[in-house]
Amino acid sequence: MTERNDLPALATRSEAAATLRVSVRTVDRLIASGDLPASKHGRSVRIPVSALMSSAGTAPADGPPVGEASPIASPTTPSTDAAAG
Repeated sequence: MTERNDLPALATRSEAAATLRVSVRTVDRLIASGDLPASKHGRSVRIPVSALMSSAGTAPADGPPVGEASPIASPTTPSTDAAAG
């Protein structure tokens, strides 16, 4: 017997957004720019899961790479030279 993959072949825009950790609007932008392939089925838009898996390792346009924490700026301390003068 052949093993069946647990993932469906196509994902909705909401599922794609959750997978890529971006908003649905960003998914729409990626589709419009051609960076994420999609097809229309009636009124529904579907994205191939294989495209999501290949895109999941790349950084969203507005954030750090998936799986990496964003850098946090360290608080600045007042200079002692400014207080002494």
